[in-house]
Amino acid sequence: MDSPWIINPNVTYYVSRVFGFLPLVGKGRTIIASLYSLILWICLGLSGIYVNFYHFKKNQNVLPQFSMLTKVIFIEVLTKFIVTIFSIVISVHKSQGYNRLLEKFFKFDDLASIMPCPPDVYIQAFYLLHALFVGAHNFVCSFYYTSIPVYILLSWNLFCSSTTLVIVQYIVYIRMLRDRYELANKIFRKSALNNSFPDTKYIHPKELNKLFTELRELTEEVKIYYAYHAILIIVETVIILVSSVTSLTVNYLNELDTEFVHNGYFIGHCSLRFIFLFYLVRETHKTILEAKNTALIGHEALHITSDIAIVKHFEIVILNCWNNPIVFDVYDFFDLNYNLLQSIIASVVTYVVVLVQIQSVIMDMVP
Repeated sequence: MDSPWIINPNVTYYVSRVFGFLPLVGKGRTIIASLYSLILWICLGLSGIYVNFYHFKKNQNVLPQFSMLTKVIFIEVLTKFIVTIFSIVISVHKSQGYNRLLEKFFKFDDLASIMPCPPDVYIQAFYLLHALFVGAHNFVCSFYYTSIPVYILLSWNLFCSSTTLVIVQYIVYIRMLRDRYELANKIFRKSALNNSFPDTKYIHPKELNKLFTELRELTEEVKIYYAYHAILIIVETVIILVSSVTSLTVNYLNELDTEFVHNGYFIGHCSLRFIFLFYLVRETHKTILEAKNTALIGHEALHITSDIAIVKHFEIVILNCWNNPIVFDVYDFFDLNYNLLQSIIASVVTYVVVLVQIQSVIMDMVP
């Protein structure tokens, strides 16, 4: 193993390079890459300005019964524009530390494995295709419902797809962390329970705590690198859910457009985005479960080990697992787990109930 790029998530890496997220990665040509990113995002950003201006003008000349609907759509478009700008700026700034993150993965693999752990290309392709499908759905529906030129709509949807593409990177890195926890647990079993795993190294129980400490530090690095992106995707997802359910509720209560086909955009829009968030949470959940297995292996090893010195090393590993549990939080604002999804659903349902009541009162007051 002579290069950290062996373990590089190459599919998402090259997609990120094409989209200009990583202009400062690599030893040379960073000026050319930075200029490419700047020109690309200026061009795509101009489409965002055009789309926002289009929806703003649409709000000025609209019938009263459609006023709330157009305002909600405008707020969603404006939010997506702002979130995307922040996401791009953060990605470019964070790209300076991308090599360092890969080197930490390489360092751990060199310590733990005979061969490096390559990321699953099929998993990367699956999540990228989902992000592409979300963008394609938005493009087709925008083309159907608006009179914006096709090339501007295409640029706008590419622009908005940047937030999901960056989160695909995060999902892939979480998946890579899970592979490392699985590898570390195999080493623990090999060292403590004499299980045979040919692709792993034998590590003396005295060094096991160092191995798991390295892995916890690697997890923290990944969390810090993508923390702001996680905040942005949560904010954007919540706004999209609120916007979509508001549009659906207003449509059906005021009988503006009750055809399922015409409302399919809002249903698909919020469903696809929520599913994408579910993928992120599912990966964090499975990684945490794999990390918790370390303590279970340690307790199993304590029952069959009689050497007092080795028992102490195992106890240190177990205590560190219980005292420093793996949690995918975002600067202590919230944890990326299923409780977050439940909270979002509960908040949106509460909002819909209140909205229906308000709309009913307004309809009763109108003669």
